[in-house]
Amino acid sequence: MLRFLKRNTYSILIIIIVSAVAYLTYRPNTFLTGWDTLHPELNFSLNFERMFNGVWREEQGLGAVAGHSHMADLPRVVILWLLHFALPLSSLRYFYVFLCLLFGPLGMYFLLKQILERRTRNIEHEEVLSSKLYATSTVAFIGSLFYLFNPGTVQQFYAPFEMFTSQYAALPWIVLFSLKYLEHSSNKKNLWLFGLVTLLAMPQAYAAHLWYAFFGVYLLFLIIYTVLNRNSYHNATSGVKSGNALPSVVGSFTNNQDDKKQFGMTKKAVTLLLLTLLINSLWLLPNIYYIATSSSVPKESKQNRIFSQEYRVRNQENGYIQDVALVRGFYFQWSVFNFEKNRFEYLMPEWRDHLNNPVVASVGYGFFALSLFGIYLAIKEKNRVLKSLLPFYILPFTLLMNSTPPFSWLFNILLKFSVFEEALRFVFTKLSILLIFGYAIFISYALLCIIAKFKNRKQTYPAIFLLICAVLIYGLPLLRGNLISDKFKVVIPQNYFELWKYMESQPMQPVLTLPLHTFSGWQYYNWTTSTSKQGYQGSGFIWFGMKQPVLDRDSDRWSIANEQSFRELQYTLYSQHYNQFYASLEKYDIGYLVWDTSVITPTEKNRNQILYQRETIDTIKKLTQAGKLKKIRQFGTILIYKVVLPKKPQILKINTQISPSYRWNFIDQAYLDHPEYITTNKHLTRLFNYPFRNFLTKTDRIKPELTASISDLKHAIKFSSERIIKNQQVPNVISLKKDGNTSVVELRTKNFTRGIALQNDTFPHNLGYAIGFRSKNIKGLPLRFCIKNLYSSLCDTYDELSHSSVMTNDYFVIPPYESGHGYGIYIDNISYGDYETINELESVTIYPLYYNYLASQIDVSGVRKELKVLHNGSAFNDGWIAFQLQISNFKFQILKDHVLVNNWENGWVLSNQSTDIGGQDLKTENRQLITIFWPQYLEYLGFLLLLATLVTLSFNYKKKS
Repeated sequence: MLRFLKRNTYSILIIIIVSAVAYLTYRPNTFLTGWDTLHPELNFSLNFERMFNGVWREEQGLGAVAGHSHMADLPRVVILWLLHFALPLSSLRYFYVFLCLLFGPLGMYFLLKQILERRTRNIEHEEVLSSKLYATSTVAFIGSLFYLFNPGTVQQFYAPFEMFTSQYAALPWIVLFSLKYLEHSSNKKNLWLFGLVTLLAMPQAYAAHLWYAFFGVYLLFLIIYTVLNRNSYHNATSGVKSGNALPSVVGSFTNNQDDKKQFGMTKKAVTLLLLTLLINSLWLLPNIYYIATSSSVPKESKQNRIFSQEYRVRNQENGYIQDVALVRGFYFQWSVFNFEKNRFEYLMPEWRDHLNNPVVASVGYGFFALSLFGIYLAIKEKNRVLKSLLPFYILPFTLLMNSTPPFSWLFNILLKFSVFEEALRFVFTKLSILLIFGYAIFISYALLCIIAKFKNRKQTYPAIFLLICAVLIYGLPLLRGNLISDKFKVVIPQNYFELWKYMESQPMQPVLTLPLHTFSGWQYYNWTTSTSKQGYQGSGFIWFGMKQPVLDRDSDRWSIANEQSFRELQYTLYSQHYNQFYASLEKYDIGYLVWDTSVITPTEKNRNQILYQRETIDTIKKLTQAGKLKKIRQFGTILIYKVVLPKKPQILKINTQISPSYRWNFIDQAYLDHPEYITTNKHLTRLFNYPFRNFLTKTDRIKPELTASISDLKHAIKFSSERIIKNQQVPNVISLKKDGNTSVVELRTKNFTRGIALQNDTFPHNLGYAIGFRSKNIKGLPLRFCIKNLYSSLCDTYDELSHSSVMTNDYFVIPPYESGHGYGIYIDNISYGDYETINELESVTIYPLYYNYLASQIDVSGVRKELKVLHNGSAFNDGWIAFQLQISNFKFQILKDHVLVNNWENGWVLSNQSTDIGGQDLKTENRQLITIFWPQYLEYLGFLLLLATLVTLSFNYKKKS
């Protein structure tokens, strides 16, 4: 026993230290929830099914191609499922996060021992060797402590998202078993262990960008390792050739042996790469399909289109050496809502104070200097392993130094490529784990080289003691329970569990969540009680426990149909046209309204009006009285209504064709005029053309070909630059200047936001308006504006102006609403960090617009003909295929006329279809119509490849044993 404890002292110490951190962090009877949240434990069977059939996300509103690799989370969910037999439900997520926190430093300890012990292999004297092994283990322990006690680690756990914590835990083990496999002539055990760790690391690919960043660096590591070792063999062979002691036949034999070694090394590296790809194929193949066909959808969604550049700039606030050296990222500037104080505050206040302490910062910079010294020593001593690990340091360091030339030049070049533009939006979270991994490696090597200079073990004790103290001081708030923010340790009210249990017994129809006050996917649930001031803030969670598809804002960015349905539903609700609101519910086959009155807006002023509580109650009352809505349950703050819809058969009879289709609009006038219609390039039945149906571009502006006629409209109200700046001039921030013969308002800010406010209390809301901005974006973010409805206190239009460096006109639409007068126009010049923002605004012009008249303009052509159309209740996507199966002989025929139903749904025209299936008519009973999403079979193929790979690995391992 004593021998075991002595041999594993440092491993046991790591376990004790991490256990202490976990104990101080854990809050019993609370869920770890908020921010970006994954909660498969709320319904294991449901979420297992969604992962096994995960390429089409049925739960995301009207359906969407999987943008996230949900199936990659399978190993973690299996672990949670096994744990749930022994642990309370609320503690499962805590436990997994703490496991990651433990296995990361443990893996780093064993990896560092593996790397550092190479320096002791040529030592023969037992006393010296014992001392060196002691130094190696001690330095490995210090390096593992650094991997735990540093700001980079804390930021990945403070608002935990399992893909990051999984990478943190797995990365050292992946590299460890890679090196063991590469360095041993024949070792199937290490290859098997590498495969196991790669499988367990799969959750890091939930957002695939994180895995691609890891894989790119890992690929460079293998390439450099292989090349360096090939060169070493070549140099050794050259040495034999140049000597005179051996005959040429021995040199030839050595050559052959080295050629085999070179080939064997390359073969091993390729084996590791192939194994990585095969194990990850179950999510990788579907993700490649998503990238090829649908990656533009989230990028063009309103949420990402407006905020992506802002998030990237906020990441670049920390792109300087003083931050990258400490691995200090945007979390230190980020704000979070305090439900008790009803205001925003810094996410990491205790860590901000800690790093602002000059002593602590000096310790951090000291470790950074050690890492640079470690790189110098590795290169000087020609350590092939450490040189091959340099990509884990250099690549993330280079990209995180994105505000410092010359690194910023490379970063800006990468942003010009669309494939990197979205991936580098949150560059810190993608690369910081790789960087702290690199720091820990080279800090440890530098320490070993320094400690090796001491003559005996006793002389090292003071230095080692000081180093351990320095690491603990660097991460001291961890020992005060500050690993995870208290904002994310929340008691989920029992109402939600009752909701999920009740909905389990209800039919499968889409659920619309209320309120509809914002297009943003970030939500705030106020669960404050007399004894607890708490709440949830994040991307949402109810769909993890609900079997029905949920139309929620977090799903909008993954599907055009989801985002457009929100626009129509929000507009018809806020315009108080209850019949049109019901028509939108009917159009999208929405079966339930779930109104959670605990959902709030963080803006306290006019909160109830922004949420439209009184008007929503009125709309629900009218629909209930009309027999179109029925309240079926209430669980505390959660009200559930059943939408009374006419029964819709699987095969529709449609005699109307509408043109054109549209991407963005506020109302579907064609559906109000002709419920159930198709849109297709073929002329199949009577065609109704609504020429102004698709008048908006994909960036929500009025199409350029229509703006000329808008500028000719009468009764326009123009705010010239002189009128805009009146009473709003701020020296060096907002000023009037001449641009040629024209006066413009220049807005100039740096690390703060300043804006202009215009207001007119007389504009009636029952008219539509076109609003034109003439502006120029000189530097930084473009101008951001809000057209605030003074009745609802909501931004009827919220967007940004063009990024153009020349004076440009942008025209937006304000649709008509039922009640009230007056609009406020708020234009902001936004800047973060040292990135100055400069914009020029020449004018703002408002044009009355006969919106309803334009929406109802139609042209009619063709003869009415009844069509039979199969529909499947999922958002239109080319990956959907329908076919007709002849049951008697299993012959099938693909239905070719894939059409758009009601501007959102998949449909296939059955009438006039020709078939060779047994000479049977389509209407016979001996056939079946089937729809499939064919990319789903890419995941099934990936499962087969994974299974075959694991079986092969296990067979070879047992055979070797």
